[in-house]
Amino acid sequence: MSASYDASKELLRTELASRIRECLVLRDWVRMEHWASHWVQVDPRNANPFKWLARAAVGLKRLQKASYAYGRVLDFEPSNEEALKFFKDYPSALHQDTVTTRSIATAMKDRLAVERKALSPDETKSQTLGPEERRLLASKCLEMGELYARFELFARAAQFFKDSFEWLRSPAAALGAARSFHSSQQTHHAVHFLKQALSSQQNWVEGRVLLGKILFETGQVGEAQREWQTVLKIEPDNREALNFLRHLLDKR
Repeated sequence: MSASYDASKELLRTELASRIRECLVLRDWVRMEHWASHWVQVDPRNANPFKWLARAAVGLKRLQKASYAYGRVLDFEPSNEEALKFFKDYPSALHQDTVTTRSIATAMKDRLAVERKALSPDETKSQTLGPEERRLLASKCLEMGELYARFELFARAAQFFKDSFEWLRSPAAALGAARSFHSSQQTHHAVHFLKQALSSQQNWVEGRVLLGKILFETGQVGEAQREWQTVLKIEPDNREALNFLRHLLDKR
């Protein structure tokens, strides 16, 4: 009975997560909120439905609901980066004097104190740089990454591309970093890097195409196929994704 119940619950989680991701691709925040709320009702001891509920609420500009949902996320994961960032970006969401919001404020204060203490002199200085200075550093790092990649020194190229991306989140730097990590046999870094970039840029087509290609080359065919199918939902005429999917069909 217990095993059957657990299997059914896991199947329901998978189905709800799939529907929510479809809503995310379409930017359909209303339906995402609906499915996330349903997930919360059937699985209230899981942080994931609260994360999706919060994201939908942010998309709908319902900050109080997002505040509640991210507060619940922190109940499960006190150091959750996404939730802490929300309360840092929207401090007004903490205006209610409740135990939950006081706990969130304390968590944020402690986290920021730890971050400040851990910063090196260079990192402290980097926080004072203006947009033009950051763009210049990003440009120079990008040039160095391209130069190292030209000579097939991919590990060094990856670091320069990554540094460039940290100064300025450009698609060129992200693609360069992922390709160089993959070429230097650090494929796990390439996949992790692309997934992180895509978490904040869901409709970044080039990144999804490349992620699918890397996943396919490492034998993760199902995941690769899902990435290319997502690309076609965003851009139905994308030649690369169509060709990759046709190749998969031809092999079957």
